[in-house]
Amino acid sequence: MDILKGLTALSVAIICTPGLYMVRTLLDRGASATKKSLNRLPPEEIAKAMNRKDVLDFFSEKLSVRTSEFPSCSPLGQNIFRNE
Repeated sequence: MDILKGLTALSVAIICTPGLYMVRTLLDRGASATKKSLNRLPPEEIAKAMNRKDVLDFFSEKLSVRTSEFPSCSPLGQNIFRNE
């Protein structure tokens, strides 16, 4: 049972549900895309381990959208974004 400690809804969705509907819904409702869960892995690593190319592509797409928005920030905003 220790392996189930820290299991998140997002990691279960990546492992158990086909398609992106549940993953997308959980992220839209505030699930963390970086919180480590199963075996102390972040969701992206779980998706890699489970060969979930659709989830990996979705994460990459979201990251590229955030990255494209990043340059438009002021220098102060960029520092806040980087947590400096």
